Amino acid sequence: MIPILYRYLVRQVPKAGTTDTKHWYGEYQRLVHRIPSIGTTNTQRWYGAYQALVQHYQRVTE
Repeated sequence: MIPILYRYLVRQVPKAGTTDTKHWYGEYQRLVHRIPSIGTTNTQRWYGAYQALVQHYQRVTE
């Protein structure tokens, strides 16, 4: 189930395996530009580095 806030951004994500979802993950990240913090306790230490990388990439491509 896609949260109501993101339903207009993300189309149906295939459930057949990770190889089918790689394309959709890229689309989701390009539209949302953030990582959800709920349920990601093991990856929260990477959140700051990810945000810095995204901001740098956006400045370079503008």
